[in-house]
Amino acid sequence: MTPKNNIRTMHIAFCMSLFHIFNPAIAATGKKPVPILKLGLWEIRKTDSLAPTLITNERRCVGARKLEVLAANNQYEQDIRQCSVYDVAVSAKKIEYIMKCEPDPGVVRTFKVVYEGDFSKKFERTSTLSINIATKFEGAFQKVTHKFIGACPKNMKPGDIMLINSAGGIITQRNQYDPKDPVNAAAGAKR
Repeated sequence: MTPKNNIRTMHIAFCMSLFHIFNPAIAATGKKPVPILKLGLWEIRKTDSLAPTLITNERRCVGARKLEVLAANNQYEQDIRQCSVYDVAVSAKKIEYIMKCEPDPGVVRTFKVVYEGDFSKKFERTSTLSINIATKFEGAFQKVTHKFIGACPKNMKPGDIMLINSAGGIITQRNQYDPKDPVNAAAGAKR
């Protein structure tokens, strides 16, 4: 495999990891090291060191705390499948942990995840990735900025998530509280 193909393969693996690991729907919930977004409209912006020009924007209408805790816990359970979480540290303005995943024999992905800021207004999640395969790859990261906007607009109901393109158009929309949502459906089987 050429170095260029190696980098492309690692980038694809990293982006696939991010798709499954970096959902910010997730102040900490009991034993789970994830912040819970407060009621209202949040804007969530994602950047990735391996694709710096690829920026995603999301608008999320957060509903009742009970529903948000359930959705965050469901997402967290999906994210840590095939993973071990350790070195968890939780404080008023910082949540930090290490997540080690082995999706395939001989492939180990290690994430250092840090949420930092004022969880009621604006905070960031930085996740740094190391992949250990035949050769070690480390230092790639993704930054997710959460910013509280205010009340949800009339065209959004609690649980609605909209992925927005750079022109402001809606790319996709779903409701994270819907029991038919893929994450909730998978978690619902455990209840």
